[in-house]
Amino acid sequence: MTSSEAAKQPQIAMIGMEGSGKTVLTTVLAKRLSTMADQGLFLDPLNSKTIKYVEGVWRQLQNGQWPPSTPPGELFKLEWELSIDHKYRSPVRLVDAAGQDMRLLFAEDRHSDESLPTQLQELVTYCRESTILIILINLKDFVGEADDMRRVENQAALKAALDLLTKSDHPKKIAFVFSQCDQYEQTISKYGSLENLLRSEFPYIYGAHYKGKAPALFPVAAVSETRIVVDQDGKPYRVPAEGFESSGLEPLMEWMKNQILADLYAQSEIEREINTAEEWKQLKKGILALLLVIAGLFFCYTLSGAVKAWQDNAAKDKAAADADAAEKERQRLEAERQQQEAERQRQEAEKARIEAERRAAEAAKPKPIYVEGKWGQNCDGGMFDCWAHRAYVEVAIRNDGAAGLIGITHVVKYGDKNIGESYKEEFFNRGQTKTVRLHTNLSLCPKKYELKSSTVTSIP
Repeated sequence: MTSSEAAKQPQIAMIGMEGSGKTVLTTVLAKRLSTMADQGLFLDPLNSKTIKYVEGVWRQLQNGQWPPSTPPGELFKLEWELSIDHKYRSPVRLVDAAGQDMRLLFAEDRHSDESLPTQLQELVTYCRESTILIILINLKDFVGEADDMRRVENQAALKAALDLLTKSDHPKKIAFVFSQCDQYEQTISKYGSLENLLRSEFPYIYGAHYKGKAPALFPVAAVSETRIVVDQDGKPYRVPAEGFESSGLEPLMEWMKNQILADLYAQSEIEREINTAEEWKQLKKGILALLLVIAGLFFCYTLSGAVKAWQDNAAKDKAAADADAAEKERQRLEAERQQQEAERQRQEAEKARIEAERRAAEAAKPKPIYVEGKWGQNCDGGMFDCWAHRAYVEVAIRNDGAAGLIGITHVVKYGDKNIGESYKEEFFNRGQTKTVRLHTNLSLCPKKYELKSSTVTSIP
């Protein structure tokens, strides 16, 4: 599966064994985007064949049935156009192939692509030119496979595909996706992590394509809610539940988005098409939706409805699990309470520290005390008027604070009008009293208007 504009967008390939669940996964993704979403994304089918394919599989799932296997050698070519807020449109071509064709595509004894059927040669090109490679694994084919040789053959087929694709001219970012993980929760839990499971059950793949490279690992379930029915022979099996949900898709979608955007950021031609930050934001969302669909529809495989028998002590296990969950919740609440108490104490200590710093800073400032002042005027008289209007003030100031500069302002007013102002700074030692004289130029004659008052202020 790939975008038809491969030169402008990254290509994604998905490979996996037959029965790994690709038909269901790709149908669920396509159906979710078949109506205009809140963020303005819409996957528009371009022909009736595409609509019939998606709706046919979706109807089977809604009716509690699994879709049938795709016949080997048969291809379904599907086409959409992704619309982003009715502004950006991107064509999407998808190819659905049978799961058994993967073994033929990546067989070790195949010497050239020309030896393949014509309809499969296009798939090989898609795989080799991909930049993102998603390996879909159904644990049923490995930990759930009783035949030891069959497990070895399954691992060998996957490894051969990885060996071939990672040696192509196009560097690939790899993710291992474990499908139907809702049925293997206890198995995964037994190993402690998906990495431990991969190391133990897939040693050749782990050693060649994981260790030291750390591809992403994701557990997913396209249909996470099922119900059990019994066939005519009395054999129980699982089918999709009405209104089923999916699980585990969000982390995979986020990883794919990050890989895709990392490639797109390097292409200046795309960035030049985005004129505003909002358009770039909407474009990223649209590209994510587009490539999620592309990632899900490269190879479509039949989902096998393998059924696992219910545990005899299910009720007892559930009660124990509920008790364990309740204890964990109690411990979580207690830890949260302790964390809140520690935060409260930290805030109190911070308040005390700030107050102490404020008091220390206040104590370190000079504290001027006005002692007394003397007003005077010294206008230079002329024949008709003064050459300049001036006044002075002498003030005695005592500093009761720390040593430092004290600024002194002299303001002279006539009524409410400010007719002159001057400013001077003097250094005072702690406890020092000093007389400072300020001369102030005035706009009015103090003799003529009999000015006898002024305002003196001092600040540290």
